[in-house]
Amino acid sequence: EGREMPSPLTVFGALNLNARNFDVELRRAQEKLQNGMSGFLTQPVLSAQAVVNLKKTRETLGEKAKILAGIMPVVSQRNAIFMENEIIERFAGLDRAQGEELGLEVSVKAAQAAAPYADGFYLMTPFNRIALMERLIARLKDEGIAD
Repeated sequence: EGREMPSPLTVFGALNLNARNFDVELRRAQEKLQNGMSGFLTQPVLSAQAVVNLKKTRETLGEKAKILAGIMPVVSQRNAIFMENEIIERFAGLDRAQGEELGLEVSVKAAQAAAPYADGFYLMTPFNRIALMERLIARLKDEGIAD
């Protein structure tokens, strides 16, 4: 005999804000919405272009879709592949502590820029660095971006 879920299921899909051809990615997102998707988890917001794409997503999809913007502290130059060149260069020669500090600074700025277009955030932990994420959450609270 068939069994029903005790409550409705909410289905989220991926949204790559860093896609080379973002118009195609956005069209796919619209199709996903039409086929029952409730919202999207974005790839990490790591550049000004990603914020532009997030804004375009919000304008195109309106309030129909929930959007959770991905925030991931990048901690090394090698880890910074989607970032803008001037940020990548700032990681050159930094030790672990300096790299984490720059990663926190960049993440807070990314969250501030993304906040007007997102319904919230989800945080991605690089290399299992839990203490780093605790520091990020504290900074997001200090900045009034998170409760």
